[in-house]
Amino acid sequence: MLFGRLQAVLNAAARLITGTRLNEHITPVLHDTLHWLPVTLRIDYKIALMTYSCVHGTSPAYFNGICRPVASVDGRAIMRSANYGELVEPRTRGKRYGPRSFLVAAPFVWNNRPRHLRNDDISREQFGRDLKTFMFARAYSSEAPLRTSV
Repeated sequence: MLFGRLQAVLNAAARLITGTRLNEHITPVLHDTLHWLPVTLRIDYKIALMTYSCVHGTSPAYFNGICRPVASVDGRAIMRSANYGELVEPRTRGKRYGPRSFLVAAPFVWNNRPRHLRNDDISREQFGRDLKTFMFARAYSSEAPLRTSV
């Protein structure tokens, strides 16, 4: 699939930068030396940063209305998810392109992050640092499988 090819390019770039040989494992280099996330989590990271901007009103005008909090929807304001800062996840009919759109992927990525990253009082810089720390722990731990948006 495309993600495998992108990961191979990322691995080749890491080998070129660090001088790692082809027969050596690249994961320790990505983790310890370069501090790079795998491709799928890099995509989720970028989506989450854009969603943060969308939720806090600092995104471009064409993103207005895409990220709707559950609390703003009539009938859902009393739900528990409204108190946790979750976004409404729209349904799609298609399996191929629908889930890949920002309209669907942004709420999915946002809602699958820890609650402390959905607070209104956290700055963008702190959000980015904490999000990368969270994703780094998920990417390089053997405990939990990765759940990505795409």
